[in-house]
This record gives sequence, structure tokens and C-alpha cells, in this order.
Amino acid sequence: MENLKDSIQQYYDDTATIYNTKHGVDLYGNTWGLKKYYLPLFDKYIPDNLDMLEIGCGTGKYTEIMNKRAKKVIGMDISDNMLDMARKRVPGVEFIQGDCEKLDMFEDGQFDIVYGVNAFSYFPNKEEALKSIHRVLKKDGIFMLIDVNGPNPVYLIAYMIGRMDIDDWYSYLRKNTLKYLVPMLENGGFEIKHKDIINWIPNALPKSIVLSAIPFDFVLSRIPFIKKFAMRTILVATKN
Repeated sequence: MENLKDSIQQYYDDTATIYNTKHGVDLYGNTWGLKKYYLPLFDKYIPDNLDMLEIGCGTGKYTEIMNKRAKKVIGMDISDNMLDMARKRVPGVEFIQGDCEKLDMFEDGQFDIVYGVNAFSYFPNKEEALKSIHRVLKKDGIFMLIDVNGPNPVYLIAYMIGRMDIDDWYSYLRKNTLKYLVPMLENGGFEIKHKDIINWIPNALPKSIVLSAIPFDFVLSRIPFIKKFAMRTILVATKN
């Protein structure tokens, strides 16, 4: 497991300067998904003017959004180079380098909100990470998880043709399902408030393809058997 963490850290240190393009963070596919799915979710479940922690903040895309609504947001990531990019993107925000499974530097009940976008699937020790998240949240604090959905065929195909960027990640990614995550959170002292599987449009698609694909996302998202293979898993939970 430590080898996986070393590989993750090395990969993101090496690709930090091209990450936003390589992974589509600032491309139209992600911009569309943000407006269609993420911002309404934030508006519904994350109140303004609270203390927030982002785990796996990367280059600061979502830190920038939350910084406009939070009393204070802290971003944490395993990669120093990714954090260098985040500091340029969101000056004045506190960013901390460290293992996001271990939140020992934070006090009990320090945060109202802990959230992660495309981060939790990288954690080999998910139960330990949840214990840390539970500890640093206030009573009734909110944990929001937006992440890859393991059954999506894109990830399996990438694995089969050797296009996974990080060795061994798929063995953890494929477990990232509601069936796996919901009991883990409930057993870890959380109450599920919202769960969903969303979005058939990859982040890195250009505008012309996204606009053509929107009707397919609309249709596929309404067919239960097919919907479970969409790209993103959503969970919102409160600390018991």
C-alpha cells in the first residue's frame, strides 16, 4: 500500500504542470459537469461561511470554488508540486502537504465540512481515512465524496490496454462503488443523506463533442441498469 502511495505522489509530482489539461480539469467536459452536477450539489448540501477541509485538493480547482463560500478552507494533497499549482491558483489559502488518510495535524471536531473530488479512490486504507475524517468533523458535520465510479467501462478498458497512469490503482478504483462505500460510511459513524451515480461525459472532451453528447447523458442517466455504469459516484453523509 505504501508503494501505491509513493507511485501516486511521484505521478502527480511529475505531471503537476500539465495536470489541468491532461486530466481535463480546465477543459469543457469538466466545466459542463461542474455546472450540471457539482454546483447544484454544493448549493444543496454545503452551507456558506463554514470551516472546510479538502482532501486530495490537487491543483486547487475545487478549493477555488469553496474558498468563495467558506469561512476558511484548507487544501491538502500528497504532492508538493500539485500544491505549488494550487497556491498560484488560489493565493492566500492554506495548503498542506501530507497523507490524506492521516489527518493527525488537525484537531478533533475542527471542520464543518470535509470533501474530496476524485481523491478517495486513491486511498488504499479507506477505513482508516474515514476514521480520520470522522474525528476531525464536528458533530453533524458533512462529508462529501465525488469520485470515479469503479464499474464504468472506461476504466476497465484503460486497465486492459495498459493505459492506467498509476500501477495497481485499478485494484482500488474498481471497488469505488456505492455498494462498497455506503456500508463503509454507515459502519464508520456516518448517516447517508444523498447518493447517486452521475455523468457520462469525460472531463477532457472538447466543447463540440460535449454539446453533441449531452442528449446521450440525459437518456443514459435515466435508465437504471445503464446509469449504474456512469462515470462518477456521489455520496453526502453527516457525522453521527
